[in-house]
Amino acid sequence: MEQKPPKKPLDREETEAALRNLALRRLSRSMITEQQLRDYLARKNGEPEMIDRVVARFVSAKLLDDVEFAAVWVRTRRSIRGSGPSTLRRELKQRGVADSIIDNAINERDGDDYDLALSLAQRRLNGLRGLGRDAQFRRLMGFLQRRGHTPSIALAVTKEVLSTEPA
Repeated sequence: MEQKPPKKPLDREETEAALRNLALRRLSRSMITEQQLRDYLARKNGEPEMIDRVVARFVSAKLLDDVEFAAVWVRTRRSIRGSGPSTLRRELKQRGVADSIIDNAINERDGDDYDLALSLAQRRLNGLRGLGRDAQFRRLMGFLQRRGHTPSIALAVTKEVLSTEPA
């Protein structure tokens, strides 16, 4: 059986090029934050200074943009899941987005939180038809708060939805 010659270790340029290729492949799958890319490259055994250079290169090329990521995240999570501000804030924080970027993205979101919560509650109420009024109230309140809506909005929306519903 023929033995393959041992692979020579990669030099610094080749290692950095390999990290860039890994980063490109990761970015081609979905939009991610700077911190997520740093974590990914660290899991691939990238050296911290090389990771910094790769991330800086991708940021300067506008392939990595936390501001854009946060804006897209807020827009899609609100339209698809009906997420409120506290859920959006927590999810972005978990992805390593800076507080100032999170604040801007949440403050610039389209639409009214009340209207969003109202439409969610109206859809949710259909599945609660057979329950008593107290159970409907508790479940709607919990549902809206788990989606990240403030207690005051959840309470007002729940009262409005249940007041229009026959007992």
